[in-house]
Amino acid sequence: GMDDRVVPPAMNEYARRVVPGATVHRLIGEGHFSYFCFCDECHRNIFSILFGTPQGPLNKTQEEETPQDFPPAEEPLINTTVEQID
Repeated sequence: GMDDRVVPPAMNEYARRVVPGATVHRLIGEGHFSYFCFCDECHRNIFSILFGTPQGPLNKTQEEETPQDFPPAEEPLINTTVEQID
C-alpha cells in the first residue's frame, strides 16, 4: 500500500520497471500487510494473478470431525506428584 512503512512506495515503481510484465496496484491508505485483512475481491484478484482464472465450481465444503488417534487417557500423561526427599 501507499502508506507502507516497511517498503517505500518508490520500490513499487522500481519493481515494475525491472520485472517484465509486472503490474503495480497502488492502494491508497493501505500498509505493508493490508492484503491479510482485505476483502474477498482483493484475495480473488491476488489468487487469479498468481494461479489464473478459477475453473469449475467453488463449492463450500463442511469439514468432518476425525476420530482421535488414541482414546483419552484416564490418568494424566505426566506425573505431577511431588515427593519430599529428606
